Amino acid sequence: MAQVEKLELACEVSCPADKFYEFMKKDAAQLPQILPKHYKSCELLHGDGKSVGTIRLWKYTLARKFASGHDVVGGVVGHVGCRPLLHAP
Repeated sequence: MAQVEKLELACEVSCPADKFYEFMKKDAAQLPQILPKHYKSCELLHGDGKSVGTIRLWKYTLARKFASGHDVVGGVVGHVGCRPLLHAP
């Protein structure tokens, strides 16, 4: 049975906050090409990859262990964010 966990990350980026937000909102699926050491793949399971209701399957390394998880793009008035649903193999 899969576990549902919350993953939070803090990091510094060397670009304007609005540019980073737009990247994470619209182009996050490119992370496996940008950071292949950490993100192994991003598979679109439902939706178009950007709009509310989109579900993506992420495969990544976390603390030197392989992990995978789903995220669901959810919507609140004026805001689009992701709710990660993570589980280890």
